[in-house]
Amino acid sequence: AGLNLTIDGKDKTLTGQIVVDGVGRYTGTETLLITNIKFVRAADQSTGAWKDADAFVGFPSPKNPTGTPWYYGTTGTADHFNYAHNVTIQNCTMDGSDGADNQTMVGVKSYSKATAYNITLDNITISHAHSLAQFTSTEGITITNCTATEDIYHGLSITGGNHNEVEISGNEIDAYDDYGIRIKGSGEKHVTLSDNEVEAPNAVVLEGTWSVGSTVDIESGTYIGTESCITDNSVNTELTISGGTFNEEVSGE
Repeated sequence: AGLNLTIDGKDKTLTGQIVVDGVGRYTGTETLLITNIKFVRAADQSTGAWKDADAFVGFPSPKNPTGTPWYYGTTGTADHFNYAHNVTIQNCTMDGSDGADNQTMVGVKSYSKATAYNITLDNITISHAHSLAQFTSTEGITITNCTATEDIYHGLSITGGNHNEVEISGNEIDAYDDYGIRIKGSGEKHVTLSDNEVEAPNAVVLEGTWSVGSTVDIESGTYIGTESCITDNSVNTELTISGGTFNEEVSGE
């Protein structure tokens, strides 16, 4: 408890994945900083022995009562959820190309049932990848100053239960399929978007039945959707658009 750990790659290259396990501590005070690493995809990553390793930084779920593999082809025996917590990933590059299908690799991913909290991504550049981030049931998310523009399938997705206090600001996203930023699921959500430059078929997508009182505030930035700028299919969401540039008429109180 109380450990503050830094993994500083000093701009060296790491082939493969870093796995973070919070060992089920849902109120942990420990911190982890991952910085200055050039991530590159392993030749067979996300297949075969790389079970659930389709992310450069992954928060997998050790809760596996069936005993089937959960990552690296090993058998999960723990009976806890992950609860990776207080993790900052900054000043890193991630390259998902290896001559294979570039639509599989994710920058940072919280896997189904893993659960995580207080996760920060700052100044990450990712290329040839499925997406910058895929978060499931993660609370306290900050994504700032990241770039995902070169051969990017989807932008970033936040799905599942409560996502209190989500800040997405100063990012550049250019995705060629479906969405730039997607917020989906249930529970209470409070999301702020500011100073982002997003271009995708659907720049911002809101989906699911959220708790009453959930909010999405778009304060500034540029959001270009070749099909739609703002797709709001959510329920119980108060969408406020106080600023920003859009390529079609949008509305929000």
